[in-house]
Amino acid sequence: MQRILFVIALLCFFVSHSLEGQNWKHYHQNEIQPTYGMYFQSIENANRTIPELSAKYEWEARYKTKFKTFASLNSVLNAHEKQRRRIWFNQAYLAFNKKKFYGKVGKQIIKWGRLTGWSNMDMANVYDYYDFLRTDNEALGVWAIDGKLSLKKWQVQFKVLPFQKSSRLYFENNRWIRLPQNFQGPNDIVFRAKLNEVNRVKPSSSASYGLSLGYENDDIEINFNGFSGVNDIPQRKSQLLAPNLATKVLPYNIELVYHRMNIATMAMTKLLGDYSLWSEVSFVNNQRMEEMGDLVPDNYWGITFGIDRLFIFESPEKQLKLLVQYLKNFTDGQIDYSVNDLDHVLDHSILLDATYQFNYTWKASMRSVLNLTNPSHMMSASLNYKLNDKFRFVCSADFLYGNDQHFFGYYNDNSRVFITMKYHL
Repeated sequence: MQRILFVIALLCFFVSHSLEGQNWKHYHQNEIQPTYGMYFQSIENANRTIPELSAKYEWEARYKTKFKTFASLNSVLNAHEKQRRRIWFNQAYLAFNKKKFYGKVGKQIIKWGRLTGWSNMDMANVYDYYDFLRTDNEALGVWAIDGKLSLKKWQVQFKVLPFQKSSRLYFENNRWIRLPQNFQGPNDIVFRAKLNEVNRVKPSSSASYGLSLGYENDDIEINFNGFSGVNDIPQRKSQLLAPNLATKVLPYNIELVYHRMNIATMAMTKLLGDYSLWSEVSFVNNQRMEEMGDLVPDNYWGITFGIDRLFIFESPEKQLKLLVQYLKNFTDGQIDYSVNDLDHVLDHSILLDATYQFNYTWKASMRSVLNLTNPSHMMSASLNYKLNDKFRFVCSADFLYGNDQHFFGYYNDNSRVFITMKYHL
């Protein structure tokens, strides 16, 4: 409640100091998106279909070129998952521009990575992880102060997040977080597992900070980035409770342990004709949980490089976007990471993105991620049809297969197809 009052107070201050009402400009739009998805395979205690309806209302007001207010009211209605059904303000911020300084204060979506492709800085992004693959529209707003100072060829940007905001995780009726079904007891008695409650353990300091220093000169750009804050993906462990011998039920709790994480990167982008080449060197100071349930350091270096290009054809309707990226994290070879550790899904991978626009009506996209350590693969494809300025239809599919020691192979029974309609009011 204090955070909402904080934004309202800033808005009132802004309005009271803007006497020239004729300089106000207002915009708003609505979007309604019904989605129906179906998995190719059934698994125990999980739904095979995903009927869902989401809606979003966005409002923006500008005062000359100096101030802007923006708010986004989101809602989701899921047929199966009660925790997914909610309505909330995903963004509500004030932005201002004063000569060389630009700032935003309030609830806003923060994207930490500055690369065209994937960056280790993106580990700090916050999402609604009802689905681990479909995250394009699932970024969650966080309360933050974001400021950028431009000095000719140099840019300095800082971010302060005073409150912890974690990604949303779902532990019941969800195909991406699979809980134990049974426990082996004494005398080979099999007990049926039953989740009792989920407890969260948070670090003493919940604030997060970010700092970026950038230099741009003609066709080259260099950025030094840093993040220090709470990892939004917690480590987890199970705590067994007293069993019920009569019903052979063993209840247990899940403890989610949030911890601090630090990331430092140096990224460079170089334009070569129509091609954009980019690379990044990073260091990650993270933590992981041992088998005994203790947090221990998980520090490693990473390197990535990629190339992308936009192809323009004679017909202005046709376009082709291509992106190829190689990623390698130099982790401790003695550590056996869990298949559910999202921080290490892309430790040694090749990523390919391609989008072809046939005309102003039809567009096709494809994304492929190949893991090279434990050979496994994820491929996503979509076909978009734009009926008019208000209606758009999307048919998409995700395919996962490969070694079950990796995330993609372990969840190969989560391959599925989606049909989505987007309607703009």
